[in-house]
Amino acid sequence: MASAVFFLARLNDHIFYLAKIKTTLEDKGDFCGTDDHQCKLGEWLHGEGRDQAASVSDEMLTVFEKLFEPHKAFHLESAKAISAHEEGNVEVQELAFTEMHKLSNILVSLLLKMDDMAR
Repeated sequence: MASAVFFLARLNDHIFYLAKIKTTLEDKGDFCGTDDHQCKLGEWLHGEGRDQAASVSDEMLTVFEKLFEPHKAFHLESAKAISAHEEGNVEVQELAFTEMHKLSNILVSLLLKMDDMAR
């Protein structure tokens, strides 16, 4: 069975990724992002995550399944923000970054719910 600490680690993976994108958009880094399968959270989602969630409960598995759509959208918006940044399109960059934060809030809420359920 996956521990609560494990789900918080997935949350930290996501927050770290968001911070790397922000650093790039502030011209303080050169992280180009990945698709939704290649980040640490995505590797878990598309790898052993389903089995780990199911080992806790059916309800946990239901919450787990809700991570996929906002996670994929988060990566699409990340790519949009970076592309707009490279093109100097500040308006599109800011809109995409705002959308990234909205999606991030959804992901964080779901992961925190999973953490609560694992306790």
